[in-house]
Amino acid sequence: MDTTTVALIASGIGAAGAIAGQVVAAAFTGRRESRRLTWEKERAAEDREHERRKQFMDTKRAAYARFVQLALGRHDQLIALWAETHRRTEKFAKVEEESDGWWREVTEVLAEISLLNPSIEQLCRSVYGRIAEWEYAVIEEGAVDDTSSFADGFEGPLEAAQRGMRQDLGIEAVAADRLERIER
Repeated sequence: MDTTTVALIASGIGAAGAIAGQVVAAAFTGRRESRRLTWEKERAAEDREHERRKQFMDTKRAAYARFVQLALGRHDQLIALWAETHRRTEKFAKVEEESDGWWREVTEVLAEISLLNPSIEQLCRSVYGRIAEWEYAVIEEGAVDDTSSFADGFEGPLEAAQRGMRQDLGIEAVAADRLERIER
């Protein structure tokens, strides 16, 4: 074999090795890119799921907070109104007029809560029922001896509803974990 042939064969082997190296590198790069793309898709799906759960929790938190705000506000109005029952002042008439709007708003919030968590809705309905009883006694009958029976009958259901809401939102678990860390 002459030197030219040897050089051609050697350069052919070198070129084939280079091409084979490129093919192998491309195969490994393709697999790595495929895994990275799969990981990115999974990560994006996890991020979307996390955002969806966060929005759901925010919606629950807002509905629960609105219900508690409405219940406590009505509680305070009825306690103040109780003092006015014998006088039937303009303040009494104004609260009586605003009653329909309050009931409409609290009913909307209860409808939202019923979609979010029916067991919490049941707890809220017991608060709702207690307020309805008290409002009827104050506005319609106008004769209530004192507010203590209402306060006693209102606080228990409200505390149960709030406890259920905190549990549903995972707030009690977080608070317990923090207390445990503090005690250490």
